[in-house]
Amino acid sequence: MPMQHTGKLLPLILLGVLGLLVWVLNEAARMPELPKPQRKGEPDLVIEHIDAVRFGEDGQPLIKVTAVRTRHYPEDNSTWFDTARLDYTAPDAPAMHAVTSTAQGLQDSKRFWFPEAVTVVRDADAEHPQLVINGREIWMTTDTRRASSEAPVTAVSGPYNAAAVGFDADMIAGTLILKSKVSTVYEPPRR
Repeated sequence: MPMQHTGKLLPLILLGVLGLLVWVLNEAARMPELPKPQRKGEPDLVIEHIDAVRFGEDGQPLIKVTAVRTRHYPEDNSTWFDTARLDYTAPDAPAMHAVTSTAQGLQDSKRFWFPEAVTVVRDADAEHPQLVINGREIWMTTDTRRASSEAPVTAVSGPYNAAAVGFDADMIAGTLILKSKVSTVYEPPRR
């Protein structure tokens, strides 16, 4: 008689052990949840001492950003750079550079906002001298290579020194439109 009960009980015990083993393995294989930002407005990524390069379709460096600290905010997909330098080198075009204490990258870093003091430089080419713009509250787009501001700025291009409130610059064409309260000084080259 004891043999008959053991024969009926053994499959139930094995089934119970198998069920427990499946449950333990399932719990062990479960991936931990990644923590979400605790509050609205908190960054989901912070990087110290960044040196990042975006490459163009031809494999050549296009945008290089160096910064002491970088923070990404998921709400608007923006990235803030502290103590930053931006270098944009498009093929067959003069390089553009920006140095600032604070910058915001938008639209996958095709558009930059410089709310604090910034120096924007367009390198010289065969037709245009170097252009150096100092100001704040400057917008710059890397894909259209334009810069603009409504705030006071100074600009130096070859023998021309200018001050104004607001500007629009087309870095491809090498043009600078000063908007208001413009003063310009021309210093001819010395021979």
